[in-house]
Amino acid sequence: MKNNRLRLATNHLNWAGFFGMAWYVAIFTLIYIALFLIFDAAELDSMSYTSTGLNANRVFMFVMGIIVGGGYISWAFSLAITRKQFYKANLLSGLIISAILVAAILLVGLLVNLLPFTGTEDIIESLQMHPVLNIITVFIQTYLAYLAGTLIGMGFYRNSWAGTLAILITVVFNMSPDMLDPYIVDILNTSNGVGMLIVTTIYVIILVILNYVYTRDVVIRV
Repeated sequence: MKNNRLRLATNHLNWAGFFGMAWYVAIFTLIYIALFLIFDAAELDSMSYTSTGLNANRVFMFVMGIIVGGGYISWAFSLAITRKQFYKANLLSGLIISAILVAAILLVGLLVNLLPFTGTEDIIESLQMHPVLNIITVFIQTYLAYLAGTLIGMGFYRNSWAGTLAILITVVFNMSPDMLDPYIVDILNTSNGVGMLIVTTIYVIILVILNYVYTRDVVIRV
């Protein structure tokens, strides 16, 4: 029974995420192509579909995380889904959608980049690691954005102080990887981006723990 409820919660969050993701990718692609058709392509050459899309993914996942954290928790409890089950479903669904979203942008980007008027910028200029590590870093950044969103959504569902604290944590976690990367690269004598990968991975672990704390202590509104 517990596994069925966990599966129910995960599937519901997945389908909601897939629906939103499909609309997001379609609208983003149309807007991107329209920009190059309307404006001078030479002026937009530095804005490749893949680079812009992977950055926009984090905004989408952040917003979706806020919606899930602040809106779906009451729905879950109304179906007798426990806090622990919702927590697991939330983490798993965010992980799955983040991976599929990154893959979707990369695949669509291969097609869009065949158009003669689109941008040619590298995926992420600050990442100079092996391509596989670059993709892993982008995926972890996307998942981090989702976890930050759920923390904020659930925080404000609890009370304003918890939500405000979540916002402060999100700001620090969003800005510091880029700032810390050069220092870690110098210490480890490695490629640019390795520090960002390490710091972002640590932040994901911290947010996983904080999401558990927020979910465990949340009081359901009737």
